[in-house]
Amino acid sequence: MGNSDFTLKLNEIPVIDNHCHPPLKSSIETESEFKRFFTESFDPRIVSSHVQNTLFYPQSLRDINAMLGRGGEPNIEAILTERNLLGTAGLVRRIVQRANIGGMIVDFGYQADDSHSVDDMRGMLQGLDCPCLYVLRLETRAEQLMIANPDFDRFMTAFVLEFTNLRVKGVAALKSIIAYRSGLDIQPTTESQAAEAFNEVMASQKQTEIPLRLTSKTLLDYLIVEALNIVSTQNIPVQFHTALGDTDVDLLKANPL
Repeated sequence: MGNSDFTLKLNEIPVIDNHCHPPLKSSIETESEFKRFFTESFDPRIVSSHVQNTLFYPQSLRDINAMLGRGGEPNIEAILTERNLLGTAGLVRRIVQRANIGGMIVDFGYQADDSHSVDDMRGMLQGLDCPCLYVLRLETRAEQLMIANPDFDRFMTAFVLEFTNLRVKGVAALKSIIAYRSGLDIQPTTESQAAEAFNEVMASQKQTEIPLRLTSKTLLDYLIVEALNIVSTQNIPVQFHTALGDTDVDLLKANPL
């Protein structure tokens, strides 16, 4: 069997995308906006001066150009025009079909307010043999529950209810980014310590209009143990993100070793 035959055989095997996020609702209009997705950095100098010099960016442009059915060297303006003509649903369907993706395990907790919902995604994939499985991000959901339930006892009641019977609610897996927020050195924490930390976080949140971003180690350590106890009998896989992630990550604290 030649290399080309082997490649063709591999292309016939559906793949599962086991870590992805939903597409954003907004379109991309400029090259600068587009290049932002090729780096984890928020530094505008990286986007303006360095992304185009990586190996990843030009290779990605060639791959995107081919996926869009365009010949010749990739032209960023033409790529953006073609993407926006296809629309989000058209682009998602094109990618799934070209890559032979047979399933997507999707974390909807990243940039949730700006992204399409699980129902949106399933609508985009309708008619394709590509199920969309929902991953619940613990810390993001905890933040939402804290805002809705600013009293610790009420919050914990809502938290326990949220993580009970996950499969009935359509949740396929649980995900934690505690490594990025406070680190993987998770310590035993009492309910009273967690309540005190909760009240401190909520008091601080009252002083700002910035959306809540939960980083309290005491509270996070308590919540992750509570969540694991709740899901331990539900046959739900739990994924811990580690190492490089959010830009303020401490790599020593996020090291799984």
